[in-house]
Amino acid sequence: MDAPYLRKLIRQANEKRLWESREWQSLLHYEPRLFMPGLKSLVDANTFFLAPNGKTDPKAEMDYTLSGFFNRPDDNDDDDGQHPQCLFKARY
Repeated sequence: MDAPYLRKLIRQANEKRLWESREWQSLLHYEPRLFMPGLKSLVDANTFFLAPNGKTDPKAEMDYTLSGFFNRPDDNDDDDGQHPQCLFKARY
């Protein structure tokens, strides 16, 4: 893993607040919550999210997604063993 480059990407994404972009929120099907502040994804499958709280936290999901792209292929702990870059092509 190229940790310095990953930290740089996450820092740049945070500085630009990319998790607030309409593109990111649409890609992950986030919608405003009806009775609470914040967002919630319409997707219910746990395998759709890399962050434990990714369903309701677009920033955490972006951070985990960027980190996932830097995992070695044999580090995957998801059910089908695919690398996040393959599983989430549109995010990449």
